[in-house]
Amino acid sequence: RRPAWSDQTVWGSTDGGETWSAVFHGAPQEVLRQVALGPGSPPRLVVWSNRGLLQSEDLGGSWDALSPGPVEAFAVAPDAGDPAVYRSIAGQVSETLDGGASWAPVGDPVPAVRVLAAARGGALFAGTEAGLFHRAPGGVLSPAGFAGERIDLLAASPAYPTDATVYVATQTTALHRSVDGGAQARR
Repeated sequence: RRPAWSDQTVWGSTDGGETWSAVFHGAPQEVLRQVALGPGSPPRLVVWSNRGLLQSEDLGGSWDALSPGPVEAFAVAPDAGDPAVYRSIAGQVSETLDGGASWAPVGDPVPAVRVLAAARGGALFAGTEAGLFHRAPGGVLSPAGFAGERIDLLAASPAYPTDATVYVATQTTALHRSVDGGAQARR
């Protein structure tokens, strides 16, 4: 099933996009900000709205609060069998491994997180107002490049860490491609 969304509705298709059905309807005044599809069968669906993070383990049949309240950014671990979901609130990036029952910080707070990208093998990237941060599996977030740059978009290679390519879009200098996990990049 692949998701698509509008302001208040998440749509799902199980036939390659031939037909679509609503799997989530937001409440009035609710605005959807991002939708992520995690690995698994059925895949985990996570929705970020102005009410916080919600998740469904049954293709939208039921929804559970994952993280109520304001969230700056979130990411879902791409590895099958890895239950991690990451969120940022006021610069503190945390992860949950138990469906939101508890959240643990992945390091010290970082400045104004704009986007998170989870990579295979437990790596995590955070795009902030002050540059790119990286967490190696089991480590903590630390500066990785683009010092002083506002990171607007971020994606890690689906083959990470075998392919350490990371794509970063900054506010001032366009799209960059890094082949070393964000340490150095080219336009």
